[in-house]
Amino acid sequence: MEEKAKKKLTVKGLLKALLVVLLILVILSLIIIFGGKGNKNDNAIIRGESGTNSLVVYFSQADVVDLDKIDAVSSASMRTDNSGNVYGNTEYVARLFQQATGADLYSIQTSRLYYESYPLTAYRAFWEELFNTRPKLIGLPDDLDQYDTIYIGFPVWWFNAPMPIGSFFEEYDVSGKTIVPFCTNQGSGVDSGYELLKDECDGATVAEGFNGNNTDLNEVTNWLKNQGYIND
Repeated sequence: MEEKAKKKLTVKGLLKALLVVLLILVILSLIIIFGGKGNKNDNAIIRGESGTNSLVVYFSQADVVDLDKIDAVSSASMRTDNSGNVYGNTEYVARLFQQATGADLYSIQTSRLYYESYPLTAYRAFWEELFNTRPKLIGLPDDLDQYDTIYIGFPVWWFNAPMPIGSFFEEYDVSGKTIVPFCTNQGSGVDSGYELLKDECDGATVAEGFNGNNTDLNEVTNWLKNQGYIND
């Protein structure tokens, strides 16, 4: 009888310990998922050529994390242009698209910053993807009425476009417009984001996209010419 009682106590103790560990993990997860510093970045539209009817929109991890400048320069997620300016990978490609097209340029900004630590950002992005959560954005344009073509750039997170891309397109009626995706990634192609884009861009044409890893202005320009978005 005493041995049975001891075993019951031991099992109860283990269950209690497991519940405590589980509770701690849940609390830590909630802090990571719903945490992050408030974002005070300026993300007004950068104007391109006068009278343009195109807009380059991009979401770049480097724009929505609290990076110090030293880490930013040495990070694998950053690129440096010929003038020594440092950009996130996706912003770098977005600026190439703007340079080639003369379009306006806009950076999607979440109200809460993601994390400098890649694992923490990946963890938060995983749950956003799993539950189809749309993060709150700041500094949104009043409308997109003047644009016929929207180039949308993003890194591939968990085999999809990041959820802030969905947040952006939820705000606007883009029916009748042409949506041209481009992405940076570590293996997954730009088509990884097609499902989300087609869901959110109802009535728009989601065109063939561009994979922008290790690209340059010449490659971007040639691709745009071949697709008919710019002339020779």
